Amino acid sequence: MFQLSRVAYQSLSRGLATGRVKVPRINNFNNTLKELKGDVKNVSKKLSEVETELKGEIKGVQEDVKGLSKKLSENSKKLNEIGTKLDMHVKYLPVQTTGYVCGALVGGTSFLTAIGWGFTLEKKDSAESVGWVRNLPKSVPKK
Repeated sequence: MFQLSRVAYQSLSRGLATGRVKVPRINNFNNTLKELKGDVKNVSKKLSEVETELKGEIKGVQEDVKGLSKKLSENSKKLNEIGTKLDMHVKYLPVQTTGYVCGALVGGTSFLTAIGWGFTLEKKDSAESVGWVRNLPKSVPKK
């Protein structure tokens, strides 16, 4: 049952005594209050269910964000490493290229190793191995 204030109680008592307020109206009012209490309980229950679902979804989103930030961190580290390597190659490229070209022009070795680039250039020692000497006219002496 609901609780009335003192003034409301006195007014209701006078109404019942004088016949202005009839009992069926009070019963209807009580039934309406019970229905409202049931509705409030249902709404409260539904709100708690929605809150629980939202908490689960928020946790899932937070985990996704953590995973993405970890991947971004790893990718930025890789990108920094690539940038550092690229800086090294850009800084030393003219020196290395000049060294390789001078070494190829001066000669003296059969292999020229490109250390910074990871491949080997082979220098041919004899002109005959190139193939153009064989096609020369016979008047030109072979070296």
